[in-house]
Amino acid sequence: KNFEVGRTSPLPEILNEVKAYDNFSIYLPIIMNQIVEVDFNDGCRWQYNSGQTFIIEYKWINELAANPYHPWRSAFESGLGAWNVAPTHFLFLYASDAVNTIEVVNKPGNGSAGKTIFTYYPPNIYCDHFEMWANLAYDDYSFQEMRQTIAAHEVGHGHGIGHIPRNIYNQLALMWNDGFSDSELVSILVPQMIDIDFVNQFYP
Repeated sequence: KNFEVGRTSPLPEILNEVKAYDNFSIYLPIIMNQIVEVDFNDGCRWQYNSGQTFIIEYKWINELAANPYHPWRSAFESGLGAWNVAPTHFLFLYASDAVNTIEVVNKPGNGSAGKTIFTYYPPNIYCDHFEMWANLAYDDYSFQEMRQTIAAHEVGHGHGIGHIPRNIYNQLALMWNDGFSDSELVSILVPQMIDIDFVNQFYP
């Protein structure tokens, strides 16, 4: 027998009815809403096999390689650690011979506190490697937590994803497309559930 669940047949009533049958199956629909992605016009995805752990190796260069106590290296280490414990299939690991690099730059007038630039070779749509940096020209942050949020945001891009449009989702997101207020910079710090779902929708 088929049982229909709708506005006029609530699930509890249906469950009471099916108790009269020894063997039965109930099929409920799962509705999944894809999170909108923006700012990904020139992006790429990693060549990933569904359900498997994907390791991204990185190395420090320039100032961050020379100074393990650099505040931005600490910020990136916090961001990398936060994403590594998030329930995705990605794992960021340090390797001295890695092709993916993390550094600091000084680019006044660039307009970005941080950036992740991917290299890939069209028509191949898969990512080859990235250069990730924080911009010292905009480093006027009062608290280390602010740097940590910026760094974790860039590590988020390291998955090969764009931004989450802030004007659509009324919840905190590390991968928002707009700038953060000071209070947001000291409070977000780590990927939120919407950020994790965002990564997992591209890499299930």
